[in-house]
Amino acid sequence: TFNGEPIEAGTYKIYAFPGKEAFEIGLSTHVGTWGYSEPDYSLDVLRTNVPVTHSGESTEAFTLLFE
Repeated sequence: TFNGEPIEAGTYKIYAFPGKEAFEIGLSTHVGTWGYSEPDYSLDVLRTNVPVTHSGESTEAFTLLFE
């Protein structure tokens, strides 16, 4: 599962649309590209929203943590 949504095992590209309160996360089967390219949304297998949380600590790196 991914954020509680069923997802088959496989290889995916992950991308995010950041927002103030939540990020929209997309998983796509369109893999194998380097750098940024606009996702081919017809190949998405999942789109979900995850809330933004704040640790209260200052960090110098951007981190997405998946549990």
